[in-house]
Amino acid sequence: MGGIVLLLRPLVGLLPAQASAGAGLSASRFWVSVIAPAVLTPLVATTFYVPFLPVLVADYLMIHLALYGGGQLLLMRGASQGEWRFSLLAVGLLILWGVGVFGGAMDRYAASFMPHAERLPIIAVLAVGTVPFMIADSLASGAGRGVWWRRIAARVGILVSLGAAAMIDPERLMFLFIILPVLVLFFCVHGLMGRWVAQRAGPLSAGIGLGLCLAWALGVTFPLFSAG
Repeated sequence: MGGIVLLLRPLVGLLPAQASAGAGLSASRFWVSVIAPAVLTPLVATTFYVPFLPVLVADYLMIHLALYGGGQLLLMRGASQGEWRFSLLAVGLLILWGVGVFGGAMDRYAASFMPHAERLPIIAVLAVGTVPFMIADSLASGAGRGVWWRRIAARVGILVSLGAAAMIDPERLMFLFIILPVLVLFFCVHGLMGRWVAQRAGPLSAGIGLGLCLAWALGVTFPLFSAG
């Protein structure tokens, strides 16, 4: 599986170079964009959450990630000019490798990664939250060029935020604790792929590709139980 991940790097080198070095976020802007959404999102999302999908917490996770990512993008607005180049080829390569190649090997040798038809609408709904969240994450973590501690801090922020939501409403959201290891594995594996893509094609391409991969990964994880 590690070899499959590493094989993506030379392929990314074939993509047209579109990323700019950029100045990145200042330290103060970075910490505000990490801490404020981590604190405020669980308070807001748990207050207004009403289940609407026939699976455990998938709908809440979409809402949480959409608010979290949207809040981060607002807080970072104007600080990442020149980072909005987009490459459809880069997005397609990341999805092909993250879902088709790595995901196909995962499905064959480790755990189910190819969804049945009833899971596809769930993946589509999750993408409403995962795409803005991963675009914001790509920008906050430095578009593949940021220092290691910023990448870790940005990812710890969402894990703490989801854990806080589960503690605020444990009766409905305790399953979020089971999702946290999935996110950690996603950041370790797909996050590395996305970093290479961001270095070559910019954070927008990496964020969209990773967001769709994350929606897929989460969509095949949730048990198909009735939320009611």
